[in-house]
Amino acid sequence: NGSDSLSGHSSTTSNISSITSNTTGTTVTITTTDLAGNTASRDYTIKVDKNAPTLTAKSGTFEITEGDSNVVSNYFNVSYSTSGGSISCIPTNTSTLSLGSQTVSCTATGGNGLAITNSISITVNSDSPVLVSGSEFYDKLTQANFTRGLDSLIVFSTQQAPSSTELIDVSANQDNSIVLWQASDYEFYISTQDDTKKIMLNEDSSNMFDFSGATIDFNGLDILDFGYVKNLDGFMKNGRINSSDGTTLNMQGINLEGAFGEIFSDCVINSAVDLSNLKINSGSGEIFVATTLNGDVTLNDIEIDSNSNVLFVRSIFNGNMYAKNWNVSSTKIKELFNENNAVQSIIYVSYSQISIWEEALDGLNITFIAE
Repeated sequence: NGSDSLSGHSSTTSNISSITSNTTGTTVTITTTDLAGNTASRDYTIKVDKNAPTLTAKSGTFEITEGDSNVVSNYFNVSYSTSGGSISCIPTNTSTLSLGSQTVSCTATGGNGLAITNSISITVNSDSPVLVSGSEFYDKLTQANFTRGLDSLIVFSTQQAPSSTELIDVSANQDNSIVLWQASDYEFYISTQDDTKKIMLNEDSSNMFDFSGATIDFNGLDILDFGYVKNLDGFMKNGRINSSDGTTLNMQGINLEGAFGEIFSDCVINSAVDLSNLKINSGSGEIFVATTLNGDVTLNDIEIDSNSNVLFVRSIFNGNMYAKNWNVSSTKIKELFNENNAVQSIIYVSYSQISIWEEALDGLNITFIAE
């Protein structure tokens, strides 16, 4: 409003009554008149932007190799209206993505505060070779005259095979990137023959080790990578996992969907097992059945949706368990453990969740320690 301390204000007018459409800059002149007829004018630049940005995925399918560094926003086309804007993405770079199909999303926000979000799926492939399917591997092992017995040993390795050794190709691509050979009557090696390459288990690793009552020792467990696995039904039956080399059975990052049966049944596991970052979507099945676990088990950052029906332990569990960052109810946790287990252990849980675990497993011989 215009003002005049002597004669008083008469009126204030604008040369434009309203602006109803977007404009990058429209000049509006404001004129003030006092009671004596004197006038004063000032120009203002008005910008109007009523539109949100547009954000679309670029065309094509998206595949990368694990560890590849790409800016996520580069997978999208973004256009801003007159007020400009900015884009933010989760994650910001593909280098943090784990194996398999992963979702990334970006949000474009205009200078006017309007925003739009879009997402795409990126397939992350391993640069390590992939093993044949579980049942095919078992067939290959049988063809190699594998002898089931108390002293039998399977070694996962990266070492070179001895010269003049007969090799069996057990790679999914059939390119000898993973080979099997017999070192002695009871000793078999599975190796990438490359110190920089682990053995990626196949997406379908079901029925991989069925020893029909025999017990088999395993070494080199840290060479295995379970990041691709989606099916582990009957993964190991009647096996004994010893870790004389001190390695952990690292099963991190498994993504199970649908019915997966029994993963370990009638086994003795003397090594530590790490099942962290396990995701189960509408899944049903059991992890450890009639199995003695003598090593520690790590089950951190577990995601199980409400449609899943899963039992973790129906076994003798003698080790400690680490089960932090489970954002599930006490009812869901109770469903995961059989009340008749011979459980004698300590479970380390997140400080904020200890009451949930105590409620869920009340009556079992378990000590809870918050971390």
